[in-house]
Amino acid sequence: MKHIMVFFIIALVGCTNSKPVKKVKIFTFAYPPYTQDAHKGLLVDLITEAYKSQGVSVDFDFDTLENAHNKARESGGLMLGSREYKFESDERVGFEEIFVVDTYLISIYGNEKNTRMGAFSSDEVEFANEKKLTPIKYMRQSDGIKMLYDGTVGSIICTDISCDQIKITNKNIKFNSEYAYSFPIDFIYFGSPFSEKSNIDIAIFKKGIECILENGKYLKIQNSYKVNNPIFQIPIEDLSHIKFVK
Repeated sequence: MKHIMVFFIIALVGCTNSKPVKKVKIFTFAYPPYTQDAHKGLLVDLITEAYKSQGVSVDFDFDTLENAHNKARESGGLMLGSREYKFESDERVGFEEIFVVDTYLISIYGNEKNTRMGAFSSDEVEFANEKKLTPIKYMRQSDGIKMLYDGTVGSIICTDISCDQIKITNKNIKFNSEYAYSFPIDFIYFGSPFSEKSNIDIAIFKKGIECILENGKYLKIQNSYKVNNPIFQIPIEDLSHIKFVK
C-alpha cells in the first residue's frame, strides 16, 4: 500500500506540544475501513494517536458526506474527506493531504460479467463513465458487497486495505482485481480567510504524525487493519454460482 504524508517544518520540539489545543473537532463520514465510526477506523486511529501524542483529544462528528461537508463549512472546522468529492467552486476551500489511497476494480471469479459497476462516490462514478461502465450508486460498503454477490453489479471499487479485507474474510472465493486509480485523503478547511484555529490544528497533527512514525505506532495501527472484517463478508445464503478455489 502506498501512502504519502505531507510534512512541513513547524516550530515545535519533541513529541509534546508546548501550547496544546485541548480538543480538535473533525467532521467526517463512514468509509470503512478508514472511517467506520467515532471510535474505529484506520484514519480515526491514526489521527487520534497523532493528536494524543501532542496532548490533544479528538471529537469526530460522523454524518453523511453532504452533512459533514455543510457542518464543517458553516463552523469553519476541519473535515476529513477527499478533494475528489467535488466541492463548490464558488467557495474558498483548502486541502491538506494526509494520505493517498490506491483503488482497484474487483469482481468475483465465476460470476457473470456485466457492464454495471457499484459506485460509492463521485470519483467512482467518474471512473465508471470513463471506462464506459454503468455506475450503480450505493451508500454503505456492505451494500456494495451485496450487489457484487447477487450480480446486481459485475464489479465494485475497493481500496487497497478493503480489498485485502474482502479477500481475507472470504477465503473460499476467488476475486479478479485490477488497479483503478489513486486519490488523496485530505483535511478540508473552509473560510475566507481560513481560520487560524484550522491552521494550528493541522500543524499539531503534522507534528503528531512525525512522532507516531518515529515511535512505531503508525505502522502498528496500519498493520492492525489487515485482518478479517465482517463488513466485507460475502453473504453465504447461496454460493452455488461462485467457483471456489481449492
